Amino acid sequence: MIAENRTVVMNNRVCTVSAAQNTVVRQAGEGLPAPVLLAPPSTFYVERQVGNQCRRHATNAFCGGAVLDQPTFIEWLTDFEQFYMLGANGPHRTHYDYMTIDGASPVSYCMQRASRDENNLLMVFYPTTEFVKLRDASSLAEALGSKATRYATFNPDHVWAHRKDTQGCWYKLDSLSPTASVSTPHMDSRHGIVVEYTSSGEAETDAERYRAMALEQFGSLGVNTKGDMFKWLSQLDGLVADNSHGLEIESLLLRAARLLGWSRDGHMELPLVNDYVRVMATSPREGRRILYNIVEFVFDILPKK
Repeated sequence: MIAENRTVVMNNRVCTVSAAQNTVVRQAGEGLPAPVLLAPPSTFYVERQVGNQCRRHATNAFCGGAVLDQPTFIEWLTDFEQFYMLGANGPHRTHYDYMTIDGASPVSYCMQRASRDENNLLMVFYPTTEFVKLRDASSLAEALGSKATRYATFNPDHVWAHRKDTQGCWYKLDSLSPTASVSTPHMDSRHGIVVEYTSSGEAETDAERYRAMALEQFGSLGVNTKGDMFKWLSQLDGLVADNSHGLEIESLLLRAARLLGWSRDGHMELPLVNDYVRVMATSPREGRRILYNIVEFVFDILPKK
């Protein structure tokens, strides 16, 4: 709990932090109350670390209440592995910060599923500097923008959440130090970030940025038309990622399509992206065919600039 009044400057605003801004601290295992978000807005939920369960603790802090217990968390991780057709004997069973090619991860999947706003889209960026670069910003705070109210940060060993109060001040909610602490969004090349999309316009703008980056990558290969893109893809052997430029191009296209599909289809995930990620796990040739459709979607639906 914050013991005394103090004034901090965050995002160019003066914020007063007082003892009235209580932090809800609960030892995990005290029971599961109904899912809640911040009520009142100045109260933040954070759990004390138990074992190696920081992913679950961060999910609960992100959602604002004890919405997820450990058995359910493991069940959802299994659902994630099955959805993306990840091998049960691979690193995914324990490496919960694993990221898929389309910008998802086990942690972002659980956060989105546990959230009251389940139809919002969560995407993972690693490192954090890549997100700041995408938004053409000079700081993480600028990249997040004024409308963001929560995000999560991770490194290879730990995950924690951040939430913003009604004054515009950001707080770090870390199970290793379970007291909400004022923390300006920090850009670190060693950290990744889970970002929440709440508006179609924001998602479409980022999709346009990804498309421009994909065009730049294709251009460096002398590939300048959609027909050339199909020809280049058809000449690849094995996985797209086997080509030195393939992995980056593949990721840019899938992220653009995922954002664009969500922004245009009533905030639902784009089936094309889901089908591609699943099929590529078992049939690269069939996945390539779906990738052609993704190229058409990304380059046909967005207005040309």
